[in-house]
Amino acid sequence: MEIQTQIIPIYHEIGHWMIANALGYEGYITGDIKDNKDFRFVQTSAIKNSIQGLKNQILIAFGGLGAEKILDIPLNFGHIGDLNIACKHLKELSSLENKAFEFKNYLDFPEKEYDYYLNQSQLVLNQIGGKNAILKYGKEVYNKMLDKIN
Repeated sequence: MEIQTQIIPIYHEIGHWMIANALGYEGYITGDIKDNKDFRFVQTSAIKNSIQGLKNQILIAFGGLGAEKILDIPLNFGHIGDLNIACKHLKELSSLENKAFEFKNYLDFPEKEYDYYLNQSQLVLNQIGGKNAILKYGKEVYNKMLDKIN
């Protein structure tokens, strides 16, 4: 399957959805297909405020970036919001683990954690189908969104 430009934002969201689904969370992808904007993954399962639950949320937040890396496509602007979400969860995680948390926003995201979660997101995505699955699900979501406006 080839990468279609108009589906690129959906591929990013598919990364979040695939990891969430693999970890047992439910959710859906929404967006404005007509104007090709405002795409996002909406998690409908509750966030578990535990060490593992927060690690899962950080991994889900990195899913979009992981999908983009696997597909070797340009970074979606949405990754900034994702890093803010990951930053919030990392702060909560640090508190649960009684660790110091000394940064304010995604620009300060610790490189060690960034690299770890980005690598983990790619590992998980590759274990559950990798590039072919991301492309397949992206095309399916795109077509379903198109059907709704036609």
